[in-house]
Formats: sequence, C-alpha cells, structure tokens
Amino acid sequence: MNQHISSKIEALSQDWNLGPLSLFKETSHHILFALEKEGVQLILKVAKSPPNKEEIDALVPFQSLCPPLIKSDKASGALLMKRVCPGTPLDEDPMDEQGKLSVAYDIYHKIGALNNDTAGKDLKNLGQAFKNKTMYKALEPQLHKAELLFNELIKTTTKPRLLHGDLHGQNMIKGQNKWWVIDPKGFRGDPLYDLAVYIKNPYEPLLNALNTEYLLDMRLTYFESKMNIKDRRLRKWVFAQSALAYLWAAEDQLDFERNAWDSMLLYTEKLL
Repeated sequence: MNQHISSKIEALSQDWNLGPLSLFKETSHHILFALEKEGVQLILKVAKSPPNKEEIDALVPFQSLCPPLIKSDKASGALLMKRVCPGTPLDEDPMDEQGKLSVAYDIYHKIGALNNDTAGKDLKNLGQAFKNKTMYKALEPQLHKAELLFNELIKTTTKPRLLHGDLHGQNMIKGQNKWWVIDPKGFRGDPLYDLAVYIKNPYEPLLNALNTEYLLDMRLTYFESKMNIKDRRLRKWVFAQSALAYLWAAEDQLDFERNAWDSMLLYTEKLL
C-alpha cells in the first residue's frame, strides 16, 4: 500500500472515528477494510487514485438492492457501508451452475423493476474505447467487427433502462435473507447488456475450464430461452463487451487481463 493511500485511510479513520481496521480485500481499483462500530459490522471501501466520483452517484437508484450506505466522501472516493453476512459472492457459492443462473436472472429482473426513467450514463459512451482499435493489429479484424456490432446494438435499442453495468458473480453477494448487488456503475441502455456481463465473467475460471465454449454457450442458451431471444442479440453483446474489456485492459496496461480478454474475444466470436 503506497503512502498516498495510507494517508487517505488515516484521514478517513480520524474524520469518521472508525477505530481499528483490518484488510478485507484488495482489487485493481479499490481497497476494502472490515471494522466494527457500535456493534455493527461495516466495510470501508477506498478508491485507489484517481477516485471515481460518479460511483457514489450511481448508488442512489440502487439503494433497495445494495447494502445500506452509512457515509461517503466523493473527494477520496470512499464508502462506508454495512457489511453483508455471510457475503459470499455468487460465483463462489457452492450451488450448481443452473442455480447461479437463476439467481442472476432474478437480480436482473429486480434491477428492471427499479423503474428509474432518468438515471444512468448513456451506454453509447463506452464505444469511445474503439478509437484505439487500430493499435492492436493481431485482433484488428475482431475489434472492427465488435465496433460495428456495438454501434448496431446501440442504434437498435428500443427500450433502454437503468443498468448495473458490471453485473458479474463477484458483484452479487449473499446475505442472510436475500442477494445484494454491489458496485453498480449506473449506465442506461439495452437491458441485455447486464446479462452479457454476467455470461462472460468472471473470466479466469471460465478460461481455465476445459469446456469454456460449452459453458459460455450454456449461459447464453439459458437466458435466450428464458427471454425468448431469437435474434442472437445477446451473443452480439457478449462479443462486443469482450472487445471493450480487451481495450480497457490494454489502455490500463493490465497485461494479464488483456491476454485473458484476447482469448475470451476469440471464444465469443465463435458463438455469434
């Protein structure tokens, strides 16, 4: 942990009178700490630089589906929220694949029921990532195809809605009586975008499996059957998103993730 992050955490601890913190989890973009205050289990989530101030705004329309927020600080990108117990992520739950798909589908519908007509950043803005596609010659045909499909999907979206934006198995966690969502990005666009995120994530266990293509197709077929999707639109979203994930990883110089999304892009192209 660098000095800048340490100073930020120390300042938050003093300002919010938090007491002892124990490291809970660290990701590419955040550090999470567990603590107890007045008998309540809490999680402190601190952004690594630079903080994403929009993340706090994105929580507002998701209040009924996210763990209760206690405090927030846009300047530091910090969130203090109640800890969900047991807090098991969906992709680590021992239930079988069909059970996990059912939970994801149920949460997807609950997000749709939020029925917020104005919230959310426009999904089409994500397409800006394609401006750098010519830098990656080995995948240029796939990235070009993905950009065309992305633009087609954006133009043909007829009923945009509030989206989580990153609805994968690590962002759905198990409480005592319900499943919660965390880390909503707060986009607005084609509802199928959220399902496509789930289908191709988390990428590591999918790519490490001996039957990656089968697992991807099984997830696709499950949701296509549930929603009577016959135009391969969901498959196009999965492919387009894999291209975006590759470009984002390349831009952030995350070589491991970039190589993973290189493989995922080729798998999802086969399933178009």
